[in-house]
Amino acid sequence: MIKTKKPVTLDKNSGQILIYMAWIKENEAAPEEEVKGLIIAQEQDEKLKYSLKATKNIEFMTYSVSFKLNKTI
Repeated sequence: MIKTKKPVTLDKNSGQILIYMAWIKENEAAPEEEVKGLIIAQEQDEKLKYSLKATKNIEFMTYSVSFKLNKTI
């Protein structure tokens, strides 16, 4: 499942991903299977950074987008 949001903030995303992970663990994963979460955003909120240090199975990554326009005619 991929869900996109903007901006990435502590209260909206770190809590919500824990709910998603718990649901997957309870309803989809095998008992011995480890459930991991991933938050991807363009930038990181300082509070999110600290909240994720308290969890072991959530990773955070940033992205950047660039493009180049080429005149063809």
